[in-house]
Amino acid sequence: MLEPPLQDSAAASPDPLTQELVDLIGAGRHSRRRRTLPREHRRVGRVIDEMRSTSDWARMVSIAPTLVYDCVISDTMTATMLNSVEAPTLVLDSQGSAEDLTGWAASVARQLPCASHRSLAGSGTVFRTRSWRRC
Repeated sequence: MLEPPLQDSAAASPDPLTQELVDLIGAGRHSRRRRTLPREHRRVGRVIDEMRSTSDWARMVSIAPTLVYDCVISDTMTATMLNSVEAPTLVLDSQGSAEDLTGWAASVARQLPCASHRSLAGSGTVFRTRSWRRC
């Protein structure tokens, strides 16, 4: 897992971003992004603007519906669910990421019974590692 956006407990109600994504995907507007993002999502908006100019944009738009799944999982995940995962899991964050992302990664790793947590140098980079802790 790379910087999993999972809170310490399930949200009482879905994040407004989740509902907006459900509405946009339901309307077939896969490439649309919010014009006004909440403060905590503005960084994401800048990254999306940069990605639009890449050759990978069309492929990313084609998998846009999966963002809804990610948000629903994030909104509904509980410590009990995490504690029940038996698969070995490597949880990564990057040292240059925001504190919420690194904090979530560390929290998730603590709650998974068979997890390793690594903080890697850099920020927003795709990492490759083969270092696993055996359970």
